[in-house]
Amino acid sequence: MSHFLDLTVRLGFICNPTKLIPPSQSVKYCGFLYDTSSFPRLQIPKDKVSRSVALIDYVVRANHRRLSRYALSCVVGTLQSLVPATPNAIGSSFLTPSYNCVHSVLLDSFGGNHNLFYSSIVTLTAEAEAGLLWCRKSLVGGLQEQLQLNTFGSLGVSWGDGSGTGTGGTIEWADAASGPLPQFDIWMGTWSPIVHSFSSNWRELRTLVATMDSISPVSLRNRVLLYFTDNIVTYHNCRRGTSRVHNLCLLIQRLKLTELAYHCRLEVIHVPGTSM
Repeated sequence: MSHFLDLTVRLGFICNPTKLIPPSQSVKYCGFLYDTSSFPRLQIPKDKVSRSVALIDYVVRANHRRLSRYALSCVVGTLQSLVPATPNAIGSSFLTPSYNCVHSVLLDSFGGNHNLFYSSIVTLTAEAEAGLLWCRKSLVGGLQEQLQLNTFGSLGVSWGDGSGTGTGGTIEWADAASGPLPQFDIWMGTWSPIVHSFSSNWRELRTLVATMDSISPVSLRNRVLLYFTDNIVTYHNCRRGTSRVHNLCLLIQRLKLTELAYHCRLEVIHVPGTSM
């Protein structure tokens, strides 16, 4: 380090010794821990995790009493700073409903007075509360550590369809260990009568959830699953990571929690119905 500092001085650069960090495989930068001791991973410090969980608990409890816009905006801002540690930065989508609650009324309604605006009372919608609870489950269940997938060569190819009276899908794993005969699984089922009142979009997305549930944790861990569907709504909702329809949003949250739990990646691909 001293040789490096001597060189910078000769080159005309003056370094502040208090801001220098010696070479290390784990460095804290911008509030995150970057660890390269094995496969690169992004970690959230434990104190940030505990503080964020406490803030979410406070907001959910206060929602049934008196919750100010200022308190909600502070919590959303804190959680937004953790978004880089969520898969594909998807946490931002789950915070959008809470942000919409903060700005559910215009600032002009308070005569442009920011103090009156942020001290006013706000009530969380069901979608906003579900998004905050997703963040809490993610923080407790493993959001503090995002691993880079270390088996990119292990791909799973899945086809699913559940728009009719039944549902089902196929799963094929393509990797070197499979040999000339890759592992191929098929699952199927029939919707219960109560499901017929649900939209076809819900049934298609629920089929994807059932496909993920049918895969053993050992087979799913650290792998990439390509899921083909002819439902354009399922494709767009999974790509955005959220949905304006509450029951679809709950299913997407379930998928994201599965990705976090098993450090896997789900890629949804849309294909024409004639190809199914």
